[in-house]
Amino acid sequence: MKEKSIVINYCNLLLGIILLFLILTNVELNSTIANFIFPLFVLLFGFLSYKKITTKQKGKLLFYLPSFIGGFGFYIVIILFFLINFLGSLFWLNEEINKERIQRCYSPNKIEYCDAYHYPVGAYSGGSGHVCVFLVNKFFPIVRKEVFYESTAHVWIEGKEDIPYEYFVWEDNDSIKIYKSNIVNIRGIIFYPVAMIKAVRSK
Repeated sequence: MKEKSIVINYCNLLLGIILLFLILTNVELNSTIANFIFPLFVLLFGFLSYKKITTKQKGKLLFYLPSFIGGFGFYIVIILFFLINFLGSLFWLNEEINKERIQRCYSPNKIEYCDAYHYPVGAYSGGSGHVCVFLVNKFFPIVRKEVFYESTAHVWIEGKEDIPYEYFVWEDNDSIKIYKSNIVNIRGIIFYPVAMIKAVRSK
């Protein structure tokens, strides 16, 4: 029984660390729905495990802190966002519901591909909105990494023409060229707290 409890504790620790990593970096699950359900799964699994395991293992709570911090923190931020900016939250939901993939292009070595998504703004966007480009490894497609974000982009996709819209092209296996923009290096992981501190210091 003690061995089983230890395994469950370490499973919770691993899930919590993974959740915090997905929340605090530009890496996420390759599905918007999964990104909302996974924190709930980790939180419930951690809560039920913590209540069920009655062993007085020293420092047991430490195994569950990442799950509780990540799970509660994620949904608290979402709730606060809806309470503080309800109209903006509705616009965000509309963008997520109506988003459309406008391009998929494989890297020169065919190991990875990038997906470009267009998020329309307003009921009659006319192609205006946001664009996100995600990097996916075809051998591990359950996660993706955001490598580019454009807050004010204009993309014409009405009519759904057979010729795909080329928002980016691969320069090499490590970088892509964005339409009417610079070359973007797709390697490396962005840790958001560090990026925010650097942005504040640069001002």
